Amino acid sequence: LGTPLSAMLGWVQVLKDHAAERGDSAMTGYVGEMEIDLQRLNKISDRFSKIGATPELVVVDLKPALERTVTYFHKRLPTLKSTSALGLVVEGDVRVRGNEELLEWVFENLVKNAIDALGESGGRIDITARHVGNEKMVEVSVRDTGRGIPGALRDLVFRPGFTTKRRGWGLGLALARRIVEEYHGGSIRLAESKAGKGTTFLVRLPAA
Repeated sequence: LGTPLSAMLGWVQVLKDHAAERGDSAMTGYVGEMEIDLQRLNKISDRFSKIGATPELVVVDLKPALERTVTYFHKRLPTLKSTSALGLVVEGDVRVRGNEELLEWVFENLVKNAIDALGESGGRIDITARHVGNEKMVEVSVRDTGRGIPGALRDLVFRPGFTTKRRGWGLGLALARRIVEEYHGGSIRLAESKAGKGTTFLVRLPAA
């Protein structure tokens, strides 16, 4: 994917230059949106390239990564009921040793699943990140007020290929577990789920 994406980004730059020369502000806006989508595809391609190889771990502040996740999905909430909301609370120092790109992917997977759980009825998603000082850990919880996960299925959610959706490969949570546990020495689990009340996933990572 990398080669055609790079070429497309190059052509987008050519279009931007032409639009600027003509003073066409509308075209500049359209091309700008194309560039954002292409950069997003490039980001996804880069994430997959990191799976299967040991990523380089550095000190990462989770707050900006979580803020980007919230900003990204805020644009998609209008597809739900107008009362739907996505909130973020960060308590204390939430720096960890990790790969920012892969960790952001984990949080995006969890929020995407939460949005799917809300369905057409809408609801609320709350992300909370905090530093657990006495354990030298950082915890991130993602809680939704959606339909919940039936008890019989809760032990299967991290199994590759398992999904309750009509579409999808059922790899999101399996990849999230691999990223958190194998690459970062942390843990991810289904902390709580009640039918009609919602679900909470909890990620724990060693603090930096």
